[in-house]
Amino acid sequence: MSKIPSTFYDGKKYIAFFDLDGTLLNRKLEITPKTIEAIKKWQKKGNYFVVSTGRPDIFVRYKCQKAGLKPTYVISFNGAIILNDLGELLFESIIDTNFINEIASFCNQNKLNFRAMQRNNVYHNWPIDQETKFQTYLDEYFIERTEGITMYDHFRSEFEPRHKILKFIIYIERNDEKSMKTAKELIAKYGHEYNFAWSLSHDDVSYLEITRKNADKGLAVKFVANQMNINLEQTISFGDSGNDEFMLKTTHYSFVPKNATKDALRGAKFQSQKTNDEDFIFDILK
Repeated sequence: MSKIPSTFYDGKKYIAFFDLDGTLLNRKLEITPKTIEAIKKWQKKGNYFVVSTGRPDIFVRYKCQKAGLKPTYVISFNGAIILNDLGELLFESIIDTNFINEIASFCNQNKLNFRAMQRNNVYHNWPIDQETKFQTYLDEYFIERTEGITMYDHFRSEFEPRHKILKFIIYIERNDEKSMKTAKELIAKYGHEYNFAWSLSHDDVSYLEITRKNADKGLAVKFVANQMNINLEQTISFGDSGNDEFMLKTTHYSFVPKNATKDALRGAKFQSQKTNDEDFIFDILK
């Protein structure tokens, strides 16, 4: 990795894109006071703050309001939704219903746990009170239940166009070689039509995130930069996982924490020697 630039406060206007989990948020799912201070200083200088995450936009608004931060844009569901600072929908990418049903059936047949996500609803194919490693993950993921998101467990019905699924996630135990092989076969079959990204892992659980080809964090960077009429040379991103790779590659500057995944390192230009629990963002933006 190259040396981190000493400063971005050179008179130009920059857009900074921030992933949430593992980046803006620490392991307690909090934005630390130092990170909040750095972002507010960043915006006060006339620069722009954009959140880019696989999470629902409702959760982004909740976390930012709690921290006293106001994003210029929100990119959610890995780029399937883009909103402006007024909450107006600028872009939406819905996965084909036939594909959703095909892949849901595939998961049920192969005993793979999945989650299908709308903006306000989440569908699981296992009982929500079932004691699994995946449920442990969900308990942490939704440690603060966000108003406006409804969970549907043990969903076995067919999806319909009204469901408007934006992102589909498959949960896999990393030591389950059979399931990992099945997931790779899925990628080989549909990878030319859909984006597949291995995202953050929790203990020994990994998850595979699926969106349409026109929805990824890299394309979202270009969309926002074009909306704001800002050159890509004036873009910066912060991420830590596989679903950040396209974003990290697209922005002119890109940073990952010390604990970033291999997929994120492939896309990043710079790596901090601090983790997301050690205020690595503050050190770069201060």
